Amino acid sequence: MTSSSLSIKRKHYLANSLKSYWWLMLINTILFFLTGPVAFTMVMNSYKQYKDFPQKIFDWFYIEGFYAFYLLILVLGVIMGLVMYNYLHHKRQVNFYHSLPITRAQLFTERLGIGTVVTFLPLVIIFIVMIILAAVYGGNVGYALQATLGHLGRLLLFFFLSYTLTILAGQLTGNVLTHIFMTFLLHFGLLLLYGCLILLGTTFFNTFFISDQ
Repeated sequence: MTSSSLSIKRKHYLANSLKSYWWLMLINTILFFLTGPVAFTMVMNSYKQYKDFPQKIFDWFYIEGFYAFYLLILVLGVIMGLVMYNYLHHKRQVNFYHSLPITRAQLFTERLGIGTVVTFLPLVIIFIVMIILAAVYGGNVGYALQATLGHLGRLLLFFFLSYTLTILAGQLTGNVLTHIFMTFLLHFGLLLLYGCLILLGTTFFNTFFISDQ
């Protein structure tokens, strides 16, 4: 088989993979739309009568309007990892994917890219809509663009952190339930351990003594 035919088949596989996850892209678009433009419009309409209305737009793009995006992107990183690498837990699907004319490293990388595109293509579109809304409400478009690009870069890092931890959990486990458990452990294991150490310290290792105690 020639390299050109392999390249054509890989492009065909990528196109079909993106098409097959249209429903996931639609769900992401709806979630981002509700979190971004809908929430922005509702909040800005409630602040219209205030004198410091331009400051409200500034605060929104600075951080206030993006808290929900950071939380949502972490959750979506987990979901994408579970969906894109779910085939690892099904023998027939593993045999099918490994029979494709690409290496396992290429398969891994391409599915990583598909999950990223499915998540961030709708996000970029929604961010463009939010910048347009900022202009409509009389905000500083230049700052809105700059702040949005900054958030987009950080959201990408947050997403890859959550996404890769979920993928790692899938590589270490044998079924969907253990995959979910390992994902939770990798995300929150250190935080839970830290909380337990503080609890033990305050409960059993407290060396301070006062009369009330």
